[in-house]
Amino acid sequence: MASASSHTCRPHSTSTYSNPVINQDFPDPNCITVADTFYVFATNFGELQASDSHVQLATTKDMVTFQLQPDALPKLPSWAKTGRTWAPNVTHVHTTDGSLFVLYFVAWDTQSDRQAIGVATSKNPEGPYQSHHPAPVILQADQGGSIDPSVFTDSNGKQWLLFKNDGNPVDQPTYIYLRPLSSDALQFAGGEQVLIQNDQHWEGKVVEAPFMWKHAGRYYLFYSGNGYTSPEYAVGYAVADHITGKL
Repeated sequence: MASASSHTCRPHSTSTYSNPVINQDFPDPNCITVADTFYVFATNFGELQASDSHVQLATTKDMVTFQLQPDALPKLPSWAKTGRTWAPNVTHVHTTDGSLFVLYFVAWDTQSDRQAIGVATSKNPEGPYQSHHPAPVILQADQGGSIDPSVFTDSNGKQWLLFKNDGNPVDQPTYIYLRPLSSDALQFAGGEQVLIQNDQHWEGKVVEAPFMWKHAGRYYLFYSGNGYTSPEYAVGYAVADHITGKL
């Protein structure tokens, strides 16, 4: 059975790369490793938002030469409409039925007209991923919507989903949330908890794009702050001794 990691994507060779390694609009990249191949997923953006393309995918074996692949999520679920399919994040789980790849993604919810988080699965890392949920798994419509899902796998194997409410477009505070996942990463095993909100001056109206890392027994939450179109856009981090503790 192939192994996969969603935490580190290190090249297998010492070949020299030259940036940009993917010379097109390829935002919010998320990388997993399966055997000797890296799979990099990205937001649809620019011209792709007006097309039927939803989740971009590129593969590489050496982190030098990348090959663009077909859409990893060729069909959106019934609750979503085309455009604004953002921030794909893939994790690998082992179930009673074997190996499964789970894709969390952001899509445009038809009913609320807000961004919402969905989930899809595939037996193969490249997809095609399919979502059978009749509704988003997370929709904070009263907080502007929900975006930026990111799965964190703890050292004991337990998985958690980080995400944020999309409060900045509707002049509300933004929060980064954490919620425990079931063993198959398809359901929630508890309620959501707030980790941080935009209460630092440098963050402006926004905290977003959470990514968690564990080192020496402590939890490090990396995130972006301020408007992404602004020169003030920056990256910060917060630290806690417990994953749900005060950061």
